Amino acid sequence: MKKLLNIIGFPLLFVVSQFFMTIIVTITFIITRNHPDLNNWIGSENYTIELAEYLSKYGIISLLILCCIFLPILYKKYHKEAKETKNKIPMNQIIYFITLGLSFSFIYNSILGSINHMISITDLFDGKIYISSIIGTALIGPILEEYLFRGITYHRLQKYYPVMKSLLLTGLIFALFHQNIVQMIYAFIFNFILIFAYEKYQLKASILVHMSANLGSILFSAFFYSNPIMIEFSLFLSSLILIISYWKLKIWDTSHLNNR
Repeated sequence: MKKLLNIIGFPLLFVVSQFFMTIIVTITFIITRNHPDLNNWIGSENYTIELAEYLSKYGIISLLILCCIFLPILYKKYHKEAKETKNKIPMNQIIYFITLGLSFSFIYNSILGSINHMISITDLFDGKIYISSIIGTALIGPILEEYLFRGITYHRLQKYYPVMKSLLLTGLIFALFHQNIVQMIYAFIFNFILIFAYEKYQLKASILVHMSANLGSILFSAFFYSNPIMIEFSLFLSSLILIISYWKLKIWDTSHLNNR
């Protein structure tokens, strides 16, 4: 039990805190709406749509609160336990870490977009961009998640298991942290890229990849998902860019992981 809590303690605490913050935001939403027929409105389709938009716009406040609470603790814990090196990402490789995240995100979302158009799963994308979503999803979220999962969870797993098993377990925990099966699959696969980026230049690299991928998902939702031709073009071009980025970064070379 002690080992389990040591590994998943911080992610679990963050999820619980996030849950309670969501409840607080939801209660605030209900109170500020002051709907005349409250009992029939709560749980209705309009309620669900309005609440989703409210959370997209104002959920950033709860995320900022959580960031102020958790980030200093995670930062201190990580740098105390991991003793990260000061190696900087070479300037000529920064662009490839960015394109790595963007291209992976576009590939996955292109596949989802194709499925969406074939079987009309219309709730996969909402096609809207909020400044709060960009700040929360593409900036704050990746920093918190990288410290939680690649920084704390992955690092602590390596105290008990070989690197490759730690990688898989981190992916599983990272996937379970997400909200639905679509995001779980995405997170589990994405974890491989994030771990290899982390092993290359530690958290600074995985944060950069994570930020670019999350931004890519927002951009795809807004500009690509409604056009089947653009989806197919995105899938082809992103696949090519992903291959180039992998080759330039030599992330495909995992021999250093197997030998540890």
